Amino acid sequence: YFYAYQCNWQFSNQISRLSNQIGHETLSHKIEQISSNMVELCNLYQQDVTEKEIELLTFFSKQDNLTSSTKSTIYARRGIINEIMRRYDLALKDLSRSIELDPTNSSAFVWRGITYDKMDKHKEAILDFDQAIDLNPKFDWAFGNRGFAYESVGKHDEALHDFTKAIEINPKDIWVITNRGRVYKSIEKYDEAIQDLTRAIE
Repeated sequence: YFYAYQCNWQFSNQISRLSNQIGHETLSHKIEQISSNMVELCNLYQQDVTEKEIELLTFFSKQDNLTSSTKSTIYARRGIINEIMRRYDLALKDLSRSIELDPTNSSAFVWRGITYDKMDKHKEAILDFDQAIDLNPKFDWAFGNRGFAYESVGKHDEALHDFTKAIEINPKDIWVITNRGRVYKSIEKYDEAIQDLTRAIE
């Protein structure tokens, strides 16, 4: 997946800069056409890879000689792919199955929470993040995502608490630092917001 995303990002950004630098309208238009074709190829590559992995994971999920923990990992992985592909109903089904097979799989709870959040089911999302944190109190990613869910429902104090906790665990998480900065801005704590946003881009 990294190659596909990187491929898409590099072409869309580099070609855009190149087009802006070229003054000739015809050449610029031609380059944009080439860029569009290359980005489409990147997207097709990504989709092809994900579909092949889903097919492989489906095959392994049907094997009888695997432990519950291993099967849980397989279902979680397939659920993650479905979430990335925005197939949220399928993602929920896989991630719920993963949790059934291994109720200690904290990552599956986080990914199901993320899926719920994408579906605007923030209450369900928060409950899953709660469970992940109960299983792993040092799970910075769970704190960060719960903070994002709290922010979505206007619970700024809770969001700030979770973002701060995530940063304490992982001080280099730019996504969380940026989100905490946005919350500070929304409650008009501009000095704190500037500090976080400056830290995120340094």
